Amino acid sequence: MTDTVELLGKSSFHSKHIQDDTDLYEEIETGIKSSALMQFAKHTGLSEDCISALIPINKKTLLRRKAQGALDSKQSDRLIMIAKVCAHALNVFGSKEKTKAWLKTPNVALSNKKPIDLLKNSLGCSLLDEVLYRIEYGIYT
Repeated sequence: MTDTVELLGKSSFHSKHIQDDTDLYEEIETGIKSSALMQFAKHTGLSEDCISALIPINKKTLLRRKAQGALDSKQSDRLIMIAKVCAHALNVFGSKEKTKAWLKTPNVALSNKKPIDLLKNSLGCSLLDEVLYRIEYGIYT
């Protein structure tokens, strides 16, 4: 089962024992390591540019964060929120390729929007989680 910590890479966190959302909350407050973004790109098949646009973080700021070694708390929060949705999608679809295809295909349940476009804010992430639960449990709407 894919989880958020796996997608971001265990080495991306300051604590070696992330067990629940309370631990993730603490990591957000201190800022997760910038390597999490590259690990997330590797595990999902999404480009670093695509992920940077979702957070959002521009190239110059991303280079500065890489040099500093950590994202700020807002960027960490966004990346973890996106990773939680993607982990859910990976669990539902079973592969990186199917998940990536789902993210990039317009969806009737989302007013024909592409799921990846909804990852830009917290409400969109909540809507995606709802759709994933419906797919997971075979609830047609």
